[in-house]
Amino acid sequence: MCGNVWMNHFKDMSDFGLLDTSDSVHLECIRYCFLLVISKDLNEVCNIWNTHCVRRNNRISCPAGKPEVLFFQPEVHGARDCKISLVDQRELNDVEREYSQCPPELGVSQEFLTIARAAVGDLNLQYPPRNREEGTELFAAIIMYIERLVYHGNETKMNLMILPYKLANLCIG
Repeated sequence: MCGNVWMNHFKDMSDFGLLDTSDSVHLECIRYCFLLVISKDLNEVCNIWNTHCVRRNNRISCPAGKPEVLFFQPEVHGARDCKISLVDQRELNDVEREYSQCPPELGVSQEFLTIARAAVGDLNLQYPPRNREEGTELFAAIIMYIERLVYHGNETKMNLMILPYKLANLCIG
């Protein structure tokens, strides 16, 4: 899938009322439910791009071949290696150690991760999702779980009644 597919999917989720982009819990849940699936898709795109063959172009001076081979072994295609080391690796390691932070696990806060894992366990949900549809179902189930924790009123019951209809329309479209 490409970026437009994901943007359209999240827009559809928003249009159907499943996703509220102004709600930080919804944004955390989107990351938790879709980050691994999107990463998998991006890795597939990278693999396809890096292993496709760039054709020779007579109008410009550019070597032909597979991008991955052109980058790592340019001499195979009669090209020269233009990579240069900008800094010493030790200096780079020092800067990285001093100024970088580890990203949060699965792209979400520890607090959200605790709740999401509880939802997955309590509701016997599939994690990680394998595709967009499973991610959408997981998102809806976790949001409903969180709403039940926070709200104990009729609003949650109403959302539970509407949820299957929204999911069916979203996955069809």
